Amino acid sequence: MPGAQHPTDAKRLVLECALVFLILFVPLQSLFDVSRFTIFQARDLDRAQLLAMGQLILFGPEASGGGHLPGSFYYFLLALPMRLGFGWKAIWQLQIAMLAAGASLLWLFTRRRFGVFPACYALLCVAFFDFKTLLYCFNASFMPLFAVGSLLALCLAFAGETRRNGAVWLLFCLSCGLGVQLHATFYLLLLSGLILQTTAPRLGLRPLSWQWFIGGLGMFFLTLLPFLIWRAAGAFSLQLGQPAASFASHSLSLREMLPLMLAHGIEEKHFDSPLSLLRRFMILLPFEAIFPFLMLRISATTRAAGTGESAEEVRGRFAGGCVKVLSVASAAAFPAYAIALALSPTRYSIIPRLCLDLLATAFLASRAARLRPGVFYPALAGTLCAFTLAWHTLLWSYGRAPLDAAHFLFPILAGAAFALLLRRAADPESGRALLSLALALPLVLSLGVYSYAYGSGGRSFPGLRDLEALSRAVHAQTGWDYGEAKRRIFYVDMHTTITPAHVYRTVESEGGTTPPPGEVGLGRIDGYFAVLLSRAPKGTVDAKELLLSHALAGTPAAGIASGGILLGKPIACGRFLAIPYEVKDHEGFPPYFHNGSEAYSFDIPILSPGPGETVSRFVFNDCPSRRPWCEVTAEVLVDWKKRGRRPVRVLFKGEPISQADEWVSLEWVQALTRPYFTASCAGTERRVLLAESLGPIPDGRTTMNRSLLAPYERSFHVDCPGPITEVSVGYEDSLAYVNGRPVAPRIPGRRLSAGG
Repeated sequence: MPGAQHPTDAKRLVLECALVFLILFVPLQSLFDVSRFTIFQARDLDRAQLLAMGQLILFGPEASGGGHLPGSFYYFLLALPMRLGFGWKAIWQLQIAMLAAGASLLWLFTRRRFGVFPACYALLCVAFFDFKTLLYCFNASFMPLFAVGSLLALCLAFAGETRRNGAVWLLFCLSCGLGVQLHATFYLLLLSGLILQTTAPRLGLRPLSWQWFIGGLGMFFLTLLPFLIWRAAGAFSLQLGQPAASFASHSLSLREMLPLMLAHGIEEKHFDSPLSLLRRFMILLPFEAIFPFLMLRISATTRAAGTGESAEEVRGRFAGGCVKVLSVASAAAFPAYAIALALSPTRYSIIPRLCLDLLATAFLASRAARLRPGVFYPALAGTLCAFTLAWHTLLWSYGRAPLDAAHFLFPILAGAAFALLLRRAADPESGRALLSLALALPLVLSLGVYSYAYGSGGRSFPGLRDLEALSRAVHAQTGWDYGEAKRRIFYVDMHTTITPAHVYRTVESEGGTTPPPGEVGLGRIDGYFAVLLSRAPKGTVDAKELLLSHALAGTPAAGIASGGILLGKPIACGRFLAIPYEVKDHEGFPPYFHNGSEAYSFDIPILSPGPGETVSRFVFNDCPSRRPWCEVTAEVLVDWKKRGRRPVRVLFKGEPISQADEWVSLEWVQALTRPYFTASCAGTERRVLLAESLGPIPDGRTTMNRSLLAPYERSFHVDCPGPITEVSVGYEDSLAYVNGRPVAPRIPGRRLSAGG
C-alpha cells in the first residue's frame, strides 16, 4: 500500500515532527518580551476570563468592518489556559505551540506524501511567515494550525485515492467552521471546496459523493449554529450569555470598508517612503514560492522509467492532483492577498501565502523525476537563505538588540540532531545535500524569528517587559490599583491601541515585592508621564525639556511650561521613562489626567456630594442616530446657596470622548474643543475653561500625545457674592469620527444649562 511505513520509519517520523516543533517553539519564546498588549487583547482576555468562570459567550471578536466573527471558538481557546490555572501569559505560549504544531503537521504531510526534499522546502517557507502576527496574540495568531489542516484536508479530499475522502471532507468543513471564528479568510477556503466539487471532472479530479459533500456543509453550518441562535435571540431583545459592546452591531459593507482600510494603511506609514514601501512588499510578496519556478532549469532527466509504478511515481501523481487543488485554492484566496498587498493588515495574507507555498511544494514533488535533488534543492535553499538575510537586513534598521552566539546555540544543536534523523532518508547521490539542508533549516528559521523579535519595528509599541517595568515602578511608588493608575498616566509616543491593563493587574496581585525606586523630589505624586523611547534611557534626562519637545495636549503642556504642573525625578523602566508629576495650580489644571483608553471598559468615577452640594447632569448626544453609545455626560457638583468663594467639581465622561483610537467604534467617536463651565450669580457670569480639547486628537503618528481623554475631572473655586442662579457646560465645537474617518465640517458647539 502506498504510503505504508515500517515501524522504525514511523518512530523516526515522530521524532522528526517533535524536533520540527522544537525548532520553532524554542526560538519563538523570544517574542514574548517584545509582544504588544493592545486594548483589543485586553477586551478578549476579559471575556475569556469570564468564560473560564462559567459565563457563556456565543459571539466572536469584533471584526474590522464591524459586527462579530461568527462564533466564540477563539474565546474557548483563550479560556483553556485560564481554566487550567496557568493565567493569561500562557495564552502566548498556546499561540506559539499551535504555530509550531502547524509546522510539524506540514512536515508530516509533505514528508510522507511528497518526499524529504519537498518537505525541507516547505519547512524553509515557514521562515517567510509574518511572525509579527504573533507579537499581538490576537485571533489571527491562532490561524496557522487550522489553515494548514484545512488545506491538507482539501488536498486529501479531492486528490487522494482512498475511500476516506468523504470523512476527510467532513474534517475540512469542521476546520473551516472553526477557522471562520478566527478570521474571515477561511470563507475563501470553503469557497475553493465548492468550486472543486463542481469542476472536479474537468480538472481530472474525482468529485465527492453528494451525500458526503452536503454532510460536510452541514458540519460547517453546525459550528456556526450557537452564533446564529445568539443573533436570533438579540433580534428579540433576549440576552444569551455575555453581552456584546453596544456599538458592535454597526458594520460596513465591503464597498465601504476597502477605501477606509486603504486610507488607514497610508496613515500607518506603510507607504511614506520608497524604503518603507520596499520593506512592506518584501514582507508580503511570496518570493519563496516564486523562486522554485524561476530555477527549474537546474534539473535533468537522469532516471530511467521502471517496469512498475514506484512509490516515487505514486507520490508524483498525488502531487499533481494537489497542484490542481491548490491552484483553485490560491485563486479563491487571491482577493485576501490583494487586500494584504494594497492595504495594511498582513493577517489577510496568511492563508493565500500558505496556499502558494504548498502549491510550489506540490509542483516540485510532481516534477521529482525531472530534478536532480542533490543540485536543485541546495541551490534553491542557498538562494532563499541569501534572500532571507537580505530581507531581514532591511528590517534590521529598526533593530533594538544585537544577536549573540547564545541565540544560535540551540539552532546549531537542533540542526545537528535533524541531520542525524534524516541521514537514512538520503541516497548516495543526494546525501550531502540533504544533510546541509537539515543543518541550515533551524538556523534560517531562527534568524527569521529573531529578526521579527528584535528588528520588526514598532517604535511606538512597548514590549510586555517594558509595560511590566512601568507597572512595577508606579505600583511600588504609589500603591495604586489599576483603576486608579489608568486615570493618572499620560503616555508619550505610545501607540493608541496599547494598554498595560492585565500586566498592571498581575503586578498588583503580586503585592509589594518591588522596592520603591527612591525619592522623586515632589510633595506627592498625582500621576505620571510615561515617555516611550526608542531605546532604554541612559544617563540623566531633563524631564521638562524632553516633554516640551513633544507636541502634547494643550492642557498638560501649558501646565508644564507655566509651572502649574511640577515634574519629579524620572525613573527608567525598560524603554519607558516614568516622570512623576504634582499638580500645584488646581485652579488652572486638572488634579490628574490621562490619555490611555480601555476601549471596552466602562468603569467610571462617581461624584459624591457633600453637605449642601448637589449634582447637575448634562447629557450631549451629537450623533445622528442618538444611540446611547454616543452620549457625552458632564456632571457638575456645587453648593448653589452658599455665598462667596465655593468649590466646584466638573466631571466629563462618556465613551465617545474616552477612546484613544478612533477605530474602536465605527459609528461615533468624538473630540470636544475647549469645553467650559459657567456660573451665573448677581447678574454676572463666571466662565472657566476646562481643557483645550477633550477626546481623541490624531497626530499623524498613531500616538496619544495630543489626546486628553475622559473620565476627566476639574476642581476649582468660583467667587459669587450671592447664590448661583444658573450653571452651564458647553464646548466651542467638536470633531467626530465615523467609520474611522473625521466628519466634515466640524460639529457646532453646544451649551446646556440648569437653574438653581
